[in-house]
Amino acid sequence: MYSYKLKKSGLRTQVCIDINHMVLFVSKSAPCKDHNDGSMMVEMGLANKIHEMDCVGVDGGYTQHIPTLLEREDSLDVRNFCFPIRKKPGQDLDEHEALFNSEFAGFRSMIEATFGDLGVQPHHMAWAEDGFDYPRKKAILVQSQVATVQNRLESGAELLRLQEEFLGMDLSDEDDMI
Repeated sequence: MYSYKLKKSGLRTQVCIDINHMVLFVSKSAPCKDHNDGSMMVEMGLANKIHEMDCVGVDGGYTQHIPTLLEREDSLDVRNFCFPIRKKPGQDLDEHEALFNSEFAGFRSMIEATFGDLGVQPHHMAWAEDGFDYPRKKAILVQSQVATVQNRLESGAELLRLQEEFLGMDLSDEDDMI
């Protein structure tokens, strides 16, 4: 499962997130050594997950895999994908193309930030610890030090407090909801 990017074992997972940071669907995880992002996108059955009017934003590395995907998925078209505009050799992007790429990069940064937020929690980064091995069938993932009984009790108490606060809200007045 070696990842050349991480210089150690790794799994790759494709995630589709909408503009509201909602995860729409996730691919099955696969060993990095046997799968790249583009081949996983081709294999994940995108046509079954999106509507013909949807547009999926992908970075420039995926564009070489779109023709293969379109050969497999009759209901999809190149219009279902949005990606950065590539600069032609010796020719700068015009003002509108540069603006598009800048705004698209902002969208991509938002997605990366979502995963950065996940990485803040130590148990989400267990895979990066020395000696970590991915769980096998019926093996239990060793919890990081964060998952102590005391931490779980405190988390449960906090969730209970938030639920009680929510249940105590007066939601009958629409102005309060806005």
